[in-house]
Amino acid sequence: MESSLPLQTSAELYILEEALYKGDYSDVTINAFGKEYMLHKLFLRRSPVLKSLITWNKLKTDSGSEIRSITDKTKKNYYTIQSDDPYVTQESWELCLKRLYFNIDYDRETRIPFQMITIGKYLGMNDLIEDNCQFLLSIMSMKVVSACLAYFVPRQFGMVGDRMIERCKFYLLKYGWEQGPENWDHIPVSIICQVAGENSFFVPNEYDRAIFIIRLLERKIERSDDGNNVLALKELLDKGVYYYHIPVEKLRELEKYRDINGQLYISKDSIAYSVWERIWIFP
Repeated sequence: MESSLPLQTSAELYILEEALYKGDYSDVTINAFGKEYMLHKLFLRRSPVLKSLITWNKLKTDSGSEIRSITDKTKKNYYTIQSDDPYVTQESWELCLKRLYFNIDYDRETRIPFQMITIGKYLGMNDLIEDNCQFLLSIMSMKVVSACLAYFVPRQFGMVGDRMIERCKFYLLKYGWEQGPENWDHIPVSIICQVAGENSFFVPNEYDRAIFIIRLLERKIERSDDGNNVLALKELLDKGVYYYHIPVEKLRELEKYRDINGQLYISKDSIAYSVWERIWIFP
């Protein structure tokens, strides 16, 4: 493991160099990523999951089967850790070990925040998860939002995942419209439907909301996107816009919009219903 060290206290430096890098007085060996790490139970116990491994020879984790251990009964205090999760990398593992040995390398961690969050989840290290989530929140942009949603939406990540998804949705509600449809290409359609139809979605007026959704649909159709995604956005366009707030001349403009296949974007029923709503609400 490389040892490019920032300024540290002599105690931190001693622990890092003598204990972690040299393995002096090691009392446990973990084989991970094809490499043997000469480690110390005293430090590994700071991770609840690794504590269970060295105490009960069992890797107790609530994160599924993506990370597992093999105990070699012929070697005392020797364990092999394996993972099928592509986000569990040797770099994230070694940075995690540095944390356990009281040395946090924020610069390197923030280059791979999702890998750090993943291994933090598997090893029960809440401080590691929190630090890297806070880093992502501090650099929010459409690109970061897309990456966060791609990571958290498919995963069962509990309260942390829910919080990150909500923060991403808040960003989209506040800044999404002004970023333009082209920057929404990698936002999951399930999230688009939740955000773009919300009353709190910042958009100048309902006509602009309709045009925005049409542009999103246009991009999906032109890219031959999944049919279910297209159907979901069409339903949003039919039911997520308050057409009765749109002037009649603008409604007439909208009802002429067609996709590359010649199909109407907005159903005639939606337009007709909006006219009746206008008469009923504004007699």
